[in-house]
Amino acid sequence: MIHGQKDGKTSKCREEDLIRFFPNFMWLLRDVTKSFTLERDGEDKEVALKDYILEEVLKLEDETPGSAKECDRYRRAVLKSFPVFDAAKLPMPASDTEVLANMDKGAYRNRLNPTFLSEVDDLVGRCGQLMKPKKAWPYDGNINGPQFAELLEQYVAAFASSGGALQINIVSDKAMETLLGEVQKEALAEYKTNMAAFAESALPCDTHEVINAHDKYYLKAMRMFEQNSKDINDAKRLHSYRKSLKDSMATYGKDDSSECTGGYLYVILQSNKKKSEAFCRTLVENLVDKELRPLKDSSKNEINLKVNELETLYGAKARGPCKWDIYKADLATEIDTILSTFKDRKKEEQEALKEKEKEREEIRTMNLKEDETLRKNLEEDVNKQEKQVVDDCNEACEAILTQINQLRKTHDTLVKELEGIRNKLDEETKRALEELNRQKETQKSSI
Repeated sequence: MIHGQKDGKTSKCREEDLIRFFPNFMWLLRDVTKSFTLERDGEDKEVALKDYILEEVLKLEDETPGSAKECDRYRRAVLKSFPVFDAAKLPMPASDTEVLANMDKGAYRNRLNPTFLSEVDDLVGRCGQLMKPKKAWPYDGNINGPQFAELLEQYVAAFASSGGALQINIVSDKAMETLLGEVQKEALAEYKTNMAAFAESALPCDTHEVINAHDKYYLKAMRMFEQNSKDINDAKRLHSYRKSLKDSMATYGKDDSSECTGGYLYVILQSNKKKSEAFCRTLVENLVDKELRPLKDSSKNEINLKVNELETLYGAKARGPCKWDIYKADLATEIDTILSTFKDRKKEEQEALKEKEKEREEIRTMNLKEDETLRKNLEEDVNKQEKQVVDDCNEACEAILTQINQLRKTHDTLVKELEGIRNKLDEETKRALEELNRQKETQKSSI
């Protein structure tokens, strides 16, 4: 009985499915000294070993109870599970026991049976014609040497422990894991090679250029992974290895999906930052040494013009994500240092301004003295007007207060009248409630 195993679950396989995945079958008999005959036209005639095995050894018996039926299961499995069946025989390598014991040693090769050697070469040629790439169930992809070796170990172990109920796992979870691992590794290597080549030629550069390159080679790697794994129908494993490949290329933070926190893209981004910082700092040093510091004794206007030129030049030549950080930290600081040479000049200018201000103050004092009489007259007029305004305001306030008092008296009278009305309403309401209660009591008594 042939079984397939996937994700730890075992299930029977249809014989017609196995032919696509099983290798060609070669049955080899060694040390054969007799010929094989079958009855042909009423006579025993020598036939090829393959015909003999097919017609005698693997001949299916009638399905009767007992061991014959059990044997037929194995015969049927051999005949129907393999795409090609063939058989070969080899004679004895030698009759000398010493040669047989040492036939693997080159010194004894010349003493081997020439017919044996000739038929071994023949057999190797026949096997070569039967060889084909091994496919693994349940997908149609070819497997490599290590995967094939693993399957052979499983076959041998299954035959050795069959106990009359042979079970072979024609697929290996480990083999599939190995295959997917190689597909993932190949796609990741392609991505890393392309990104490394880009970094070698382009860094330092703006972050968006790195992201554009990542997007380009990410899609290429994913297409490569999908192409090389298209024959694998294990969705769960494919998803796992696909996600692992994506994370290996770029991992993004949970809080901010736009921030790369891991993967090879993160390595490139960090390298870009370091190269950008080094490049921009070197650029600032060169610009300051060659263009700015020689002008420290020049006029302020000349330095201001040069500063504007340097800022424009730096903006054009600086590269990478650290461009403006380095500008603020280095270039702006150097500019401030150069401009500080003008502090003394500014101090002299300020003292001159103070002197001029003093002269202006003296002129203002003289003008104030000349206008003193005018100001006094104006002050007297203003005081008179203010007194008149105050008197008028007082009279108006007294009239308003009188009206307010009259209104208060009228209000108090209205309040008393309203309180009387409210008391009467309370009494009427009380009498109405008492009358209503008496009516309710009367109704209850009548009921």
